[in-house]
Amino acid sequence: MKNKYLFIVFLGVISSIAFNKQSCKDKILKESFKNSHLRFTSGAPTGRTGAPGEGNCTSCHAGTVQTNSALNVLEIVEDGTTNVVTQYEPGVTYKLTLTINSTAVKKGFQALALKTSNNTQAGTMTAVQGSTSLTSASSKVYVNHTSNSTTAASFSFKWTAPLDNVGDVKFYIASNSTNNQNNSSGDVIRLSQHTISPVPIDPPVSSFTSSATQICAGSSITFTNTSTGNPTSILWSFTDGTPSSSTEENPTVIFSNSGTFNVSLSTTNVGGSDESLTSITVQNCASLDEKLNEILLLYPNPVEDEFTLKNIDLVIFSKVELLDLNGKIIQDWNISKKEENFSLQGIESGSYLIKIKGTNSELIKAILIK
Repeated sequence: MKNKYLFIVFLGVISSIAFNKQSCKDKILKESFKNSHLRFTSGAPTGRTGAPGEGNCTSCHAGTVQTNSALNVLEIVEDGTTNVVTQYEPGVTYKLTLTINSTAVKKGFQALALKTSNNTQAGTMTAVQGSTSLTSASSKVYVNHTSNSTTAASFSFKWTAPLDNVGDVKFYIASNSTNNQNNSSGDVIRLSQHTISPVPIDPPVSSFTSSATQICAGSSITFTNTSTGNPTSILWSFTDGTPSSSTEENPTVIFSNSGTFNVSLSTTNVGGSDESLTSITVQNCASLDEKLNEILLLYPNPVEDEFTLKNIDLVIFSKVELLDLNGKIIQDWNISKKEENFSLQGIESGSYLIKIKGTNSELIKAILIK
């Protein structure tokens, strides 16, 4: 009888030890979960927005994910104003306010902005002190709630749009509405996506000027880009020119052969492209000089203050032009006689061209003014 009593006592002790051991284990597990659950009050681990290739808050919180943008309301205004926007301008900073439509005791979130074209970071995130904080991983920057903002009605942060138009940008947001019971029961995870498009950009308008429109073979012309509409790329094309093409803003081109040649400028931005086209005339001044020597006499050359033109042919000439080597008209005169003098008073020393125009002919002569 004594032995039987001792055996019953022994079983009781063993049962008590096992029960206390399991109770202790359950308490440890509960505290462990509680600590794990509480440690994200200052923001979730990175990669919980539900964006492509990412998880969401159910990695730590129980429950089913809900997808409804109406529950996560994101308002975007131009920073420093009250102007709500639905499109972004490159380089402009915006203030974003996230309101989670929930009566939960505490709320939290994580947000990320990605280019829809390649799912890489779009623009620059900035936290608002006391409301949000930043974390980063794998070249992505995330906005999170803070330990002081989980009971707030809304969360604020700033976003500076990319410097260039990168197309549509999508904000991925994961929110968590909790009951503050230190466990995952009753937590509601909501995922939403909010797309903002760039302000439409008009195509550029191509235009350019040139230092001359007609030159002697072997001379050069400088072309100046005057296009509007903020083109992001330009391409020049020069028929028979050296170089034959260029992406420089204001290229200088040599034309070695005589003839009429096309010059074009193509400009492009995200809104489209445009092209401007003109032509320049290149003359073989050497061969014209030979013909001129047969028909007209120009003397003296070099000249100081005055030169003479003497027509020894029946060809009728009506106008004389003094040009610089880029083809710019410096001075012009009318011809009324077979032999006539032309004053060069006030003209700077240097090399010039004399162009003699007739009804159906045009001759050019090089001249040096001392």
